Amino acid sequence: MKLFLINYSVNDRQKEEEAVEVFKQYLKLCEGDNVQKLEDVLQFFSGCSQVPVTGFPTQAVLSFDKNSSLPSASTCSIELFIPLKFSSLDDFKTHMNEALQHQ
Repeated sequence: MKLFLINYSVNDRQKEEEAVEVFKQYLKLCEGDNVQKLEDVLQFFSGCSQVPVTGFPTQAVLSFDKNSSLPSASTCSIELFIPLKFSSLDDFKTHMNEALQHQ
């Protein structure tokens, strides 16, 4: 998770930490998955399929969305928004894969 600056809030810190753990598990699955690759996740939130040699112009940010059921991203600000509603890897994986397929 060195790539991301995690944008924790004060009020939902515990849920956000749980979401980060599920996201980390998801990324580990992507390392060996034939369906979704780490490059797909990188492309989704940054618009790039690989980290530029000189790095991104700004730090990638991981933020949280209380209202959405699908992860979303802003490629302009290199920010990934993950929902707080998923505590299981299976649920998160289903919704993240759906978001990646609709990018």
